[in-house]
Amino acid sequence: MEYITTQKKTEDPYVQHHIGQMSVNVETGHLWLRHVARLWETGRYQEAQIAGSRARHVMEHLAEETVKHCIRACGARCLIRPSVLERIYRDLSFYVRHDNDDHILAMIGKSVLGLTHDPSFYKP
Repeated sequence: MEYITTQKKTEDPYVQHHIGQMSVNVETGHLWLRHVARLWETGRYQEAQIAGSRARHVMEHLAEETVKHCIRACGARCLIRPSVLERIYRDLSFYVRHDNDDHILAMIGKSVLGLTHDPSFYKP
């Protein structure tokens, strides 16, 4: 936001579009976290485990999409070190490679189908 303001891009309708989508993505992530937390707090542990896996999947995609919108809004200059966004983009790109999203989705699918699954370990 600071970069967009100092670059006087706040009136650009395309930048506004990107900011709007980023805001929706962040709020969606917060809603998922609150949902999972409520399940844990009310002792619904099995539901919380699978909801946590769903949240992990959704939030990975929301985070990637949000960073892409941020890059579009700020321009290529934001990817030059020592930009904060450059670091976030690099760290996120590395982080999402730790767990295989296909395995997470397969585990979620197994749970929906009533098949044996382990929400703690994303094994195929």
